[in-house]
Parts: sequence; C-alpha cells; structure tokens
Amino acid sequence: MGHEHESECGSQDCSSRPQEPDHPMMLDGDVVPGDTALMLRCLFEEFLRNGSTPAELAAMCANDEFQALAAARHVLGIERVESILREAAGAVGVQRFVEREALPCFECGESNQFRSEPPARERGV
Repeated sequence: MGHEHESECGSQDCSSRPQEPDHPMMLDGDVVPGDTALMLRCLFEEFLRNGSTPAELAAMCANDEFQALAAARHVLGIERVESILREAAGAVGVQRFVEREALPCFECGESNQFRSEPPARERGV
C-alpha cells in the first residue's frame, strides 16, 4: 500500500514507482572525510546512552549489515575499534531502566509513585 498523493510522485501509488539508480531503495554507507575514530566514539556513546551494551555494540561492529560500524572497523582495525568501545563504555557507564506501574493508593485512591504493588495484606496473601 502506497500513499495516494499524485502531486509528489506523479502516480497514484508510490510503491509501484520503478527504482532509479540515483535514488536507491537501499541504504548505501561509506566513510566520509573526517576523524573516523571521533565519529565512532560519538556513535558508541549514543548507542550506550540509549541502552545498548558493549557486547551488543561489539557484535554490531562485526556485522556488515551495520554499515557505519563495519566501515569504521575496516578503516581503523578491530583492535582500535575495541579500544574506542572500551573508552566510551568507561566514560558513559551502563544505563539501567526499571519500569514500574504506579498503582493507586487503596486507602485514598490517589496514585502512589513509590509503590509498585499493593502490600501482601491488600493482595489477599
């Protein structure tokens, strides 16, 4: 199912539009001019802050499907990539999240943000 907006793509259904060489339908990553080590460090820090673990990032670097990380690995070498990952993980640390449902207070009916479940006596235990 494509979007029906004739003015933007010239047809009723964009999904039926043929692929054009200058507009590939696949992401094509490459190394750009700049400090590859610094860019990799920034990528690692962003992923770590969003909850990825160093082990997950190391696996992503070994997988050519993650083009930016794989390109950095080819340019810098695996030892340097692992060193940058260790430095970034040491600086950022490990993000941990705990999700708790705020249950209403059974006495007054207001939300109690500090209780994740009713006490045992209220649960019938």
